[in-house]
Amino acid sequence: PRPHLVISPVEHPSVLDVAAWLEGSGRAAVTRLPVDGEGRVDPEDVARALRPETALVSVMHANNEVGTVQPIAAIRAACGEAGVPLHADACQSFAKLPLSADEADLLTLNAHKIHGPKGVGALYVRRGLRLTPLLHGGGQEGGLRSGTLNVPGIAGFGEAVTRYTPAESERVRGLRDRALARLREALPGLATNSPERGVLGNIINIALPGRSGKDLARDLDRLGFQVSPSSACHATQLTPSHVLLAMGQAPERADRALRISLGRTTTAAELDGLVDALRAIVTGASP
Repeated sequence: PRPHLVISPVEHPSVLDVAAWLEGSGRAAVTRLPVDGEGRVDPEDVARALRPETALVSVMHANNEVGTVQPIAAIRAACGEAGVPLHADACQSFAKLPLSADEADLLTLNAHKIHGPKGVGALYVRRGLRLTPLLHGGGQEGGLRSGTLNVPGIAGFGEAVTRYTPAESERVRGLRDRALARLREALPGLATNSPERGVLGNIINIALPGRSGKDLARDLDRLGFQVSPSSACHATQLTPSHVLLAMGQAPERADRALRISLGRTTTAAELDGLVDALRAIVTGASP
């Protein structure tokens, strides 16, 4: 029978679009799980969605727009009982959250989310899990992906990993919490799309009443602050974030979203400047 895939509706387009292509071309059947108001998948829904022909479940470790951390261990347990491999997109959470190889059969990671070079990634494959190569020829990467290795990029990835330490991750989380408190104090009526608990320490997703996130991002860009209404891969689209829509938000509410991302180089002074600039834009005062 046709293979069956189970995914969440809040995945990155690199998962969503592949699943849609497989489904549209008749190569696979796809089940898209519901998520709650915080964008979280229920492991029991995963268990109920599994079929004898289910070939793969793909649920991201942490969301790149709102920062929601998924219950990956419980999802992995449900998949393990049925003998179905679990893929987790850990690009956003890698080095920022504790991550065990036991939590998934396949893990995708990348370098630029932790200040490494762009265009470099890694795939963890559980020992014993057989994959068919997408590229054939030279036999590089254990025979899984032929092509000349990007040695400088790989070295840069390794260096980035050594620098994004747990202590550094906690420091960034502290800056995030401080910035969120300041935003709430400075902007009455502010709503948060990110959950209070079980959230990444470097993402804040907010919404202001009557304000388009795209307009706010444009105005802040003119003042030297780089934020976004959704993910970078969604930046050129006029439709609201698919993540917020899947979380049950109405399109007009989702259109107000503004994502603020922090990194290792972010400072408290920069975040204070962002809060002041946002307050000035909203009140009409001179920034």
